[in-house]
Amino acid sequence: MAKIFWSKDELDALKQEMIVILRKNPLLRKEQVIEETQKIFPASRRRKIYGSMVYRFQDMVAAARKEATTEPQSSPLLPPVQPSVQPDLLRAILEPLLELLADKVAERIQIRAAETNRTIIKKHDPQTQSAERTARTGVLIVGLLNQQAQTIINLFQDLEITCLTAEEALKREPLRRSHTILMTKFINHSVQDKYRKAQNLRLCNGGVSELSAILKNIS
Repeated sequence: MAKIFWSKDELDALKQEMIVILRKNPLLRKEQVIEETQKIFPASRRRKIYGSMVYRFQDMVAAARKEATTEPQSSPLLPPVQPSVQPDLLRAILEPLLELLADKVAERIQIRAAETNRTIIKKHDPQTQSAERTARTGVLIVGLLNQQAQTIINLFQDLEITCLTAEEALKREPLRRSHTILMTKFINHSVQDKYRKAQNLRLCNGGVSELSAILKNIS
């Protein structure tokens, strides 16, 4: 049977296994340690234990026994990391800033809403007086829906156009403008009677197209 020689890697593995075994059972004799340790190798790489072999490996066993009985040094615990800014201080700084930001946003919303309301009143409130009316011809249109009214107002910006639905015309006193147009398809006889004596009265028997033609003649 050929004699077995262990390589450096095998010897290193042998020593590490000795440490593991001696930590579990530190009372083993040297020959027992060598016998148990080489079980990590396949049978073809195991050597027979005899006196001279034990002698040659006694230093390795002693070193492994010493390392096995030495308590492993634990790494010192690091102190907990303290936040650079305390939470209470951070909250005290941020809360006033957030409140100020919220106030600014609310103020901007109120300003925008007020501007929108002024624009709507200027375009749709029949009682609104403005300096522009003195320079533009006033026209009252009765019987248009709100969406149609806005379209007509945008198309004929050279005219001061006031629009009333049939319901609005019945509920309020007659309005006086330089020209009055009644959309006969969308109003009843009560509205017609109410505005029969209006200045420059015109009857529009069609829709938006016919109304546009009338307004072109006025402008």
